[in-house]
Amino acid sequence: MRDDNGRLTRRNLLRTTCQAGVAALLPVGLGSTPAFAAMPQRKNIDDLTPTELDNYKHAFKIIVQRGLASATAKDGYVWQAALHNDFERVRPDGSIGACEHRNELFFPWHRAHLAGFEALLRAADPPRTADVSLPFWDWTKPASGMRFPTAFEDRTSPLFHDGRAHAVTPLTRRIQWDADEIRIKMVQETDWLLFAGEPLAPDGSGGSYGWVEKGPHNTIHGDIGPTMGNPESASRDPIYWSFHAYIDLIWARWQRVHTSATSPQPFTTPNTKIWVEPFTPVMADTAQTATMPAGFAYGYQYDFSIDAPAVPVASAARTQRDLESVQAGPRMTTTGAVRVAGEKRRILRVRDVAVLPDTTYAIRAYVHPPAVNISTLGEQERQRYLADSATVWKGHGHAHHPTNVNFDITNAVTALGNEFTVTLTSDAKPTSDSQFESARASANERIAQRPLWGTLSLEER
Repeated sequence: MRDDNGRLTRRNLLRTTCQAGVAALLPVGLGSTPAFAAMPQRKNIDDLTPTELDNYKHAFKIIVQRGLASATAKDGYVWQAALHNDFERVRPDGSIGACEHRNELFFPWHRAHLAGFEALLRAADPPRTADVSLPFWDWTKPASGMRFPTAFEDRTSPLFHDGRAHAVTPLTRRIQWDADEIRIKMVQETDWLLFAGEPLAPDGSGGSYGWVEKGPHNTIHGDIGPTMGNPESASRDPIYWSFHAYIDLIWARWQRVHTSATSPQPFTTPNTKIWVEPFTPVMADTAQTATMPAGFAYGYQYDFSIDAPAVPVASAARTQRDLESVQAGPRMTTTGAVRVAGEKRRILRVRDVAVLPDTTYAIRAYVHPPAVNISTLGEQERQRYLADSATVWKGHGHAHHPTNVNFDITNAVTALGNEFTVTLTSDAKPTSDSQFESARASANERIAQRPLWGTLSLEER
């Protein structure tokens, strides 16, 4: 809508187009400040111009200062971080909870959280901040700094945070995930629920990790340092937003390959409310970045051509059978010999995986000849049989419920032939610190005192 002089003003734009609480995000008294520019385009933080980075830091600092002035200000950092971190938070509908993990809401919830925060950044101090967007950190490439993009290692910047492991040591490795694993295994995955996670039951039980969450998401959170390694503090670290912007970009890549006007984004419960106040969309609102509610849409400056078109997969009957455990000990389970026939896709499903309140741990799935005993092999020897792995982030939210973890063992089974054995092992992953080895030993003692998973089954399709 235009004003009496024919000018398109932000006040009139908000009055006529903003939905789902957008008006509540923006400061009052904007008068005839020019409206937001074109839909935000998120860029790699290493590709920002000096001016773009300065404007991002300026907007970020304003939001932090608002939070320091009032912890209940919805446009302040304390409130926005608590949307993710505070699992005792009472939502407007009376439910209790924070971020969503270990289920299909993982991607939509975080997309909404980031989009709401991005709107705050743009409204922080216009016109200077009107074009600000959330930059992503591409953690499939070598860091431009020691362990992180240089923008996060400047100690004078509002993007710096002490609760990270900034130095490269034998225990704090450089962070870089395999880009081919993301491009091939994750983006090309045709099954939405394997990619994103299964939905929760009404009582909060069930669910599962998707490929992205069980892999780079859960692993890198802990690798970054103590703040990001704890789900009850993660978004206090400014790197959270850029880390998760790349998680969201992986979903956007998946959508470009697998969704279209005739094949829309599949959601099991599209009307589920997402509480990231003042932005309160439903799951369906997050179906595409460019069709988010008015004021929250965005895109990515990214070379999407690296992702091949989807390969049609003929639907096939699925069979599933339980696998018998013949050897079970602390932090390890081995099945009996498994016999298969034909070339099929094979998913190892591990049910009732414990989500521990104080320990993040890794599960490794080995597929090996029945005559091989994984427990007698050294770490390097084991690697030849490693089929897949997962990181189980320590408890938050639905921590009293176990979850489910899937492993794609197709290639490993194909390499071995028609008979094999599966061994699962676990190993604690304490947050990087100077006492890493002693902390891991202590954590491994704790997790050895209880079963970490229930039944194993093989799904063939």
